[in-house]
Amino acid sequence: MTKIRIVTHNAGFHADDVFGVATLMLLLGEENVEVFRTRDPEVIAAGDYVLDVGDVYDPVHNRFDHHQRGGAAIRENGIPYAAFGLVWKKFGADVAGSAELAEIIDTELVQPIDAGDNGVNLFDTVHPSKIRPVLIGSAIASFEPAWGEERDYDPAFMEAVAFIKQFLVRKISHAKANVLAADIVRKAYETAPRKELIIIEAPSPISRALITNVLSDYTDTLMFVRQHENGSWQAVCVSERDNYFSRRKALPESWAGKRDEALVEATGVVDAIFAHNGRFMAVAQSKEGALELARLALEAKS
Repeated sequence: MTKIRIVTHNAGFHADDVFGVATLMLLLGEENVEVFRTRDPEVIAAGDYVLDVGDVYDPVHNRFDHHQRGGAAIRENGIPYAAFGLVWKKFGADVAGSAELAEIIDTELVQPIDAGDNGVNLFDTVHPSKIRPVLIGSAIASFEPAWGEERDYDPAFMEAVAFIKQFLVRKISHAKANVLAADIVRKAYETAPRKELIIIEAPSPISRALITNVLSDYTDTLMFVRQHENGSWQAVCVSERDNYFSRRKALPESWAGKRDEALVEATGVVDAIFAHNGRFMAVAQSKEGALELARLALEAKS
């Protein structure tokens, strides 16, 4: 059987071509494709899917380059498309399983990669040490041959693609699960008798970050109680959106950093385990204990 030909450029590689090829391999099936890395015009012309090379953006004929004069396209928010974004724009819904999931992946993953490839800065480094975040591009760059290393670019590229394929599969799985979990959180808010305190009960624990993200949309919610993955229960202060370390109502200062007997003495909650020094979370062994910690925190003046 003749395999489907995916063509991209040779030599050094970046996040957009690695993610683009990984996306097409998930779409078409790894066993059905062959990847060519070249700048040979004849090989490019014979490709079934061509990305990040060829100077043509033509989605009808599966050409996904953005290096031509004028680029390919620019999103409404000003972020230009790179190869990954162009491929995802056409095939994202098929790979992710729905347009909703494709949009989530586009926002959380595709656009940041496209921005980086096009030189669009999404954040400022303000720490005086100039320490910068570790980005997915750094992980991909680690697959490239190091200076003086006897290692070829083409097999290194395919190793990076294999890594990113798995990453994409997991990212899509989390996005799908998060959509369902977010719906549980919203329903918990809608049915809660007291909107300042929301109890999250689910077949399995929902992450604290996701719950905080959803509940930050509701300005009357101050705290929530949820089960931790280890079986304990947490009373958590809701933060403002895009400021995870903020809190609308902090835990009492007298609880900060206390554990076990010291926290039991400070709160009167017999199964209290721990209160974070940042005063945004307290933990108890039971749901009832966490609810009591939340009630006390809401009633406290500081």
